[in-house]
Amino acid sequence: MEPPDRMRISSVRFPAQSYCSTEPEVTARRECSVPRDGVAPGTPEYERVRASCVSVLRARRNQPGGYWIAKDDPRAARQALTGSRPLAGLSAVALLSNGVGRIVSPYGQTDWPGVLELLRVGGPAQVIARVRQAEAQSGGGVR
Repeated sequence: MEPPDRMRISSVRFPAQSYCSTEPEVTARRECSVPRDGVAPGTPEYERVRASCVSVLRARRNQPGGYWIAKDDPRAARQALTGSRPLAGLSAVALLSNGVGRIVSPYGQTDWPGVLELLRVGGPAQVIARVRQAEAQSGGGVR
C-alpha cells in the first residue's frame, strides 16, 4: 500500500442531498423560531421561548424523523446520506460540519460555491467568522 501522501484517489464521497443534508434541522429550527418573531431579544419572554425552542430541538435530535448530529451520538453516522462523484471535473472539495452549512441555509448568506471561495480566500477562520456574523444578525440563533 502506498503512503497516504501518494495514494491515488479516483472518486470522492459526498452528502447526497445538494451537498449537505441539514434540511431536517433547518426545518426544525424555522418551526421553533416562529414564536420568537416580534419578541425583543434579552427579555424574559424571549429567553423563555428560546429555552422552549432548545428543548424542542434537542427532542428531535438523533431521532427517526428528526435530524442527526454525530457529536452527540456516534450512531448518527449510520444515518449519513452519501453518494460519490469521480474526481475528474472537480475543482475543489471540502470537509465541513453542519454548522458551516448554516450560512447557506437557513441564513442565505452565500451558496456552496461561495463557501468554497471563502475557504480558498480566507481559510476556515473566515468561514467561521461569517457563520458567527450571520448568527449575530439573526438574533444569535438557537445554540
